[in-house]
Amino acid sequence: MVPRDITAAQHEQFVADQGFVLGIDIGGTKVALATGSVAGGLLNTLRMPTGAAAGADAVWPRVMDEAQALVSQTAADCGGVLLGVGLACPGVIGETGVLLAPNNPGWETLPVRRLLAESFAPCPVEVINDVRAAAAAELELGALAGVRSGLFVNIGSGISVAIVIDGHIVAGGHGAAGEIAYQVVGAAAGPAFVDGQAPLEEAVSGQGLAARAGDLLGEQLSTAEVFARYDHDAAVHRLVDETVELMAVHLANLVVAFDPERVVLAGGMMRQAEFILPRLRRVFERVVPFPPLVRLASLPDDAALAGALVTARAVARDRLLEVATTSRPESHP
Repeated sequence: MVPRDITAAQHEQFVADQGFVLGIDIGGTKVALATGSVAGGLLNTLRMPTGAAAGADAVWPRVMDEAQALVSQTAADCGGVLLGVGLACPGVIGETGVLLAPNNPGWETLPVRRLLAESFAPCPVEVINDVRAAAAAELELGALAGVRSGLFVNIGSGISVAIVIDGHIVAGGHGAAGEIAYQVVGAAAGPAFVDGQAPLEEAVSGQGLAARAGDLLGEQLSTAEVFARYDHDAAVHRLVDETVELMAVHLANLVVAFDPERVVLAGGMMRQAEFILPRLRRVFERVVPFPPLVRLASLPDDAALAGALVTARAVARDRLLEVATTSRPESHP
C-alpha cells in the first residue's frame, strides 16, 4: 500500500523500491533472462537454448512463457511488481519485423515491439539491438563508463559495432548504424549485400576465419583450432595474418571517421586478444591521427543481457517520472 502523506518524488521512490525489471537477450543459440531491481541489483536468472531453427513462431511463445514465469517467481520472492521490460536481439528492429538477423529465421516478419508490449501491458517495454545493448551496459557499468565518444566492437561469429557520440548510442537513419558486416572487401563490384552476402563478416569474423581455414586445409576447424595451428602451419599463418590485418584496417578506418576516445572490444574472437590486440594497436598507431585507448569489454559474457536490464530500468524510470509529475499523490495536513 502506498503511503498517502508523501511528495511526488517520495511516491516515485516508494514505487521503484517495491518494483523490479525484466531483461531478455535472445541470441541465435541461447536465450538469457533476468530480473533485477530498479536500483541495479540482480534478482533471478534463467537460460535456455533458442532453438532458432524451429522458426520465430515457435521461439517467441516459448520465450514469453518463460519470461512470464520468471516475473511471477520474482514477484512471489520479493513482493514487488514489474516496472519495465527490455529485450535485446540481433538485427535491425523495425515495426513489422527484425531485419539482418539470418541466424534467427522468421524474425523478419515478427513484430517484436508490438508483441512484447502486448505480452506485458501496461508495463513499458523497449527492444534494442543486442550489440547496442551490450554497449549500453558498458556505458553504464564498464569499459565505456564516462566516455563521450567511443566504439564498441563485437567480433564473434559475426561482426558489428555500436557507435557512441556525445554519450549516446547512435541508431542511424534506419536503425542500421554499425552493421559493418556489410562493408565491402576490395572492389565495390565484388560480393555485396545485394548478393545476399556480408563481405566483411565472411572475411574477418571467427566463423568466417574458421570456414576459410577449413576450405584451405580440407577439414572442419574451430576458430580456436585455427589459432592453435598458427605457429605450425605456414598456410594458416598467412591466413590469420591477412585476416587480422584486414580487420585492423577496417576498424582503423572507422576510428579515423568517428575519432573515438576509446575502442572497446568484445565477442568470441577476443579469446585471442593476446594475439589480436598488439596488431590492432600497431595499425591504429600507424593509420589514425589520434589513436584511441583500446580496451577489452568489462562484461564479456552477459553484456547484452545486462544491457537489456539497463534498457528496462530506463523505461521504468521514465514511466515513474511521468506518473510522479502528472498525478502527484494527495497530501493531507
